[in-house]
Amino acid sequence: MNGVSPPLPRSYHVLVNARAGGVLEVGAAVLARRLERAFAAVGAVAEVRLGAPVELAAVLDRLVDPAAVPVLVGGDGTVTCLLPALLRRGLPFGVLPMGTMNLLAGDLGLTGDLETDVAALHHGSVGAVDVATLNGVPFHSASGLGFAVTVAGERERARRWIPFSRSLATVVATLRAVARNRPVEVEVEAAGCVERLAADAVLVTVNRFEGSPWRRPRLDEGLLEVHLLRTPSLLARWRAALAVVTGRWRALQHLRSLHATSVVLRRGRGAGARVTLDGEIARSVGPLAYAIQPGALKILAADRRVAATAPKRLDPLRLLGLRTTPPERVDAAPPADLRGGEARHADRP
Repeated sequence: MNGVSPPLPRSYHVLVNARAGGVLEVGAAVLARRLERAFAAVGAVAEVRLGAPVELAAVLDRLVDPAAVPVLVGGDGTVTCLLPALLRRGLPFGVLPMGTMNLLAGDLGLTGDLETDVAALHHGSVGAVDVATLNGVPFHSASGLGFAVTVAGERERARRWIPFSRSLATVVATLRAVARNRPVEVEVEAAGCVERLAADAVLVTVNRFEGSPWRRPRLDEGLLEVHLLRTPSLLARWRAALAVVTGRWRALQHLRSLHATSVVLRRGRGAGARVTLDGEIARSVGPLAYAIQPGALKILAADRRVAATAPKRLDPLRLLGLRTTPPERVDAAPPADLRGGEARHADRP
């Protein structure tokens, strides 16, 4: 994404998913006041609205002032739910992360510190971000079968048991998913090649992710990346989970990755499939056809100089000895086009 710094906006429509995990932890009323103060601190006015994603989509459709920038507050799933409305608008928008993984927000340089992120967005730049589609439904980061669905389902259960902590709920969900996951039979069609296999996890990502936390060093590579993981035993499954946590997952012995511009996945006998779209579970009937919409969204990326002033967060992986080097910094170009590319078996192009 080649960012262009626009004149600083003075007005924002801040749309808060009242059901997002981070919003529930902070409290809607407290968060609304913090948002208003944070935008006022950078010389802007924020009109804060709370609601469910379907309500926020209706609000987006009704917005008519192009000078007032919408800012979505929630997780990856919040953005995905609002993508159809955002695509219809075609106007720039921003994101403030209040979810579990916050993949898109992390790739845009946001830190998770609310006040810093508001300032970083206010001084940021606008660029075109690509999205992928699954049977015509847009998503911005990742879609999965198998383990991804199991984790998402367990996470919803854990949130009900542990509503006060997203992090603890995610840990509990992952541990349960590793123990309960079962392989899925899937046929993969990419670039004219067809292969059928059993996989514990199938993940389709918009460009390539690296390390831990998962980050895309570039979003202008022009590809979908498909990961297929088959673990022969429960021990291998635990080792794979540890590799994902520590950022060493590309070295897994039983991982295969391929690149393509379009991908079709089929379950056995044409059965429907439960899939994830940016962490949220959906059901699809028939083949799963993935495609690219290059440059479809205009989005605010953070001013990384401002983001660098965020308070340093405690890294639990370093405390546990699971990370011996600092987390990977992503200072490369933010998102751009997804075009071209041949399907091939490789971990790197």
